[in-house]
Amino acid sequence: MNDRIDVMEVDFIEAKLQKVDLVFFTPPPYFGKMDDTSMEEDQYSIFYNITPDILTILEKALEISKNVIMILSNKTDISELALLFWKYFEKKGHIDRISVKIEYFKMNGKLEAYIVYFGNIAEVNFKIFF
Repeated sequence: MNDRIDVMEVDFIEAKLQKVDLVFFTPPPYFGKMDDTSMEEDQYSIFYNITPDILTILEKALEISKNVIMILSNKTDISELALLFWKYFEKKGHIDRISVKIEYFKMNGKLEAYIVYFGNIAEVNFKIFF
């Protein structure tokens, strides 16, 4: 399978990339340190705690691929995702059809992360076994 998958670990905001099949990203704090002083009531804001801003990241990701997977912290205020989608479509000036799926990733009954799928990848059913 490695002969069919190219993994690129780059800052895709700055990189000049051609179209790719899939963009996968995990903004901090999922794989990074989170500044606990910026959190209120154990919530993590995708608008205030992610740099560069989440809208810029999503726009760039959807510019280079129609399929995007984003993993967000279990502390994320997921109600902000609706606002993110609205801001994306408002900025685009028109409504493109895009499928979105949000999954809760739990391990041993504890919420670990949210997995957000954009594009055709959102219509695929995944089965993950641990």
